[in-house]
Amino acid sequence: MKVEEKIRYIAEHNGLEKALDKLAEECAEYAAARIKHNLGEDNGEYLEELADVFIMRAEVQLLMPEEMKCQISEEINRKLDRQIERIQDEISERNKI
Repeated sequence: MKVEEKIRYIAEHNGLEKALDKLAEECAEYAAARIKHNLGEDNGEYLEELADVFIMRAEVQLLMPEEMKCQISEEINRKLDRQIERIQDEISERNKI
């Protein structure tokens, strides 16, 4: 089985609600592992946890209804625009000096 097929198989078995809960859990585990890494107390565990986050993100994306995908897409675009504006403001401030 290819990776995409494995993700689809697991996602369809578990369903959206379970995938959303598992994504939250994996995000928390990644955050904890990354903090350990930054403190020098890590053996690369954060990469394993990040892989789990990527898997769960893929499962959630496969299972989301179209309306949810549209809402998230709009929110992503809004957040990207806001971040680009912040970067441009930062560059403008730097150029004033």
